[in-house]
Amino acid sequence: MASIGLGVDTSGLDLTSKEIERISLEVIKGSGEKFIELHLIRTKKGLDVNDSRMPDVSAFTAKKVGRTTRTLDDTGQMLRAMVARRPQGRGSKVSIVVGIFNGKQARKARKNQDRYPWFGPSPQLVRRLQRWQQKDFDKRVEAMNRR
Repeated sequence: MASIGLGVDTSGLDLTSKEIERISLEVIKGSGEKFIELHLIRTKKGLDVNDSRMPDVSAFTAKKVGRTTRTLDDTGQMLRAMVARRPQGRGSKVSIVVGIFNGKQARKARKNQDRYPWFGPSPQLVRRLQRWQQKDFDKRVEAMNRR
């Protein structure tokens, strides 16, 4: 599981705390989905939690799946089981938990994580997500101000 916080600048906004909270919850919910999207791209490239290339699969597995790069999507079931839970928090201090909670897929994910750390927000993913959050937040504030 990974907990994702909201990393946006809310200073200088002419909004009520209730409006900031509503926008923050919308942005963090989208952040969970964006995290999953970016995480899937990273694992398909064979990158681990530190944005380093994961070790190649064994010769036996390579023969079976037809490639040597470890991508964790042989069947896709484990990665498709990744979900974002309901956002929590108040004001702009909100977060969302992303993980694999389905029993069988969660066990498989833990086993893979123990073998080679792949799940979680990498430094590059965190930076991309924070830029996306700020853009999304600003876009929503602008839309609210036009009303």
